[in-house]
Amino acid sequence: DENGDHLSRFVIRPLAGTALADKGYVGIFEQRIGFSADGVQFTIVPMDNWIEHTDEPGYGVVYDSWRERFIIYDRIYGVDRRVGRVLTTDFESFSAPEIVLQPDAQDPIGREFYGLYCVRYEDMFVGSVHIFDTEPTEKSMLKMHGGIETELAYSHDGEHWYRACRDMPFVGRGGAG
Repeated sequence: DENGDHLSRFVIRPLAGTALADKGYVGIFEQRIGFSADGVQFTIVPMDNWIEHTDEPGYGVVYDSWRERFIIYDRIYGVDRRVGRVLTTDFESFSAPEIVLQPDAQDPIGREFYGLYCVRYEDMFVGSVHIFDTEPTEKSMLKMHGGIETELAYSHDGEHWYRACRDMPFVGRGGAG
């Protein structure tokens, strides 16, 4: 980071094929953004938090070549476990955060979404959304116990997301422990 300490919880994306290709790679690290020529050593950009209340790094960064912008997916309201996104063209200014995927009436009570990793595939976006089913006996606002599985999701524009197979997880839950 800017103090010489190691950073953890990060997402790195190559910038080849974008208007920022000369910067090499972009990294999103614990509420910071940096650039790197080699994808290993990053120069952190001094800035205020780019998402004011987040406690996670960007879960995914994808380039939308149709609109020439980057979409960053994240939990944008701290412990609020829904999938949100911000838009940027330059990693200097960002759109207001918006929720793009959340549990709905078909989901059980206590279901939360942890994150969305996605890629551009031909003419659409394909992603994996992490589904967290909280432990129903846990009596606190911030739920920390439960199980996680992964479902496939897709979008035609990177903003409106649909879950592909609710009854068949892409990566199912493991055993207890």
